[in-house]
Amino acid sequence: MTDESGESETGTRSGIDDRLAGIRTDTRQRRLALGAAIVLGLGAVALHWVGLFAAGALVGLTRRSLPRALAAGLAFGMLVLAVFFVATPVISPGNVLVLAPLSYVTVGIALVGPVWGALVRGVV
Repeated sequence: MTDESGESETGTRSGIDDRLAGIRTDTRQRRLALGAAIVLGLGAVALHWVGLFAAGALVGLTRRSLPRALAAGLAFGMLVLAVFFVATPVISPGNVLVLAPLSYVTVGIALVGPVWGALVRGVV
């Protein structure tokens, strides 16, 4: 299948794969891409909780392997929780336990969402 410019879908996908491979092999580019993914991800999370999945995908795509992508997704989830506790000073980590089981859902989604999103690294 070709698009209007005459490029095939496999040619476009190959270009994306080449760019991602370049980012993953160069340490400087990987760190810059990870920083951009974190900033974009935090912005997406601030807008909607589905941003956790998108942020996990962005962070995961910068990693060299699937296990590293999953670890990066988990680390991003922990960062989101830390930002949540800093941004809402009324709720301290000790008070979150009082709000159970709602707090368990909050922590679970914050940790599982980005890891689930990082699974996209296994496809790309």
